[in-house]
Amino acid sequence: MNARRIIAVPFLGLFVCAVPLHAHHSVAASYDTSQTTTVTGVITSVEWRNPHVVLRLGVKNNDGSVVNWRLEMRGANALSAAGIGSGTLVLGDQVSARVWVARDGTKYGNVRNLMLPDGRNIDVGDTWPQR
Repeated sequence: MNARRIIAVPFLGLFVCAVPLHAHHSVAASYDTSQTTTVTGVITSVEWRNPHVVLRLGVKNNDGSVVNWRLEMRGANALSAAGIGSGTLVLGDQVSARVWVARDGTKYGNVRNLMLPDGRNIDVGDTWPQR
């Protein structure tokens, strides 16, 4: 085995291990978990992926302009267990979400509850302890 390969293999292993660690974040560090706000808008996209399903909403401001919000929920399996499947969140539907907002002021939120167009209010947030 040559010297380059002996050096490269450990560094590759460190990189592979670090990527998943970087991909997930601290909820309390990213979101203000001490208070919630409600965001109401039209579904513009749904990304069914892990560790979080990402819902994007077009939210109208008072002046009529639309602001795009990125909202994280539990993973696909947990949402399915809560009664939300791929046909539940339909592009163009209006929903309301009670969220923890991003600490940095961006239009990101971690969804606690989701009010669907049919009136169902579903808990879709991860089960981190509330303060």
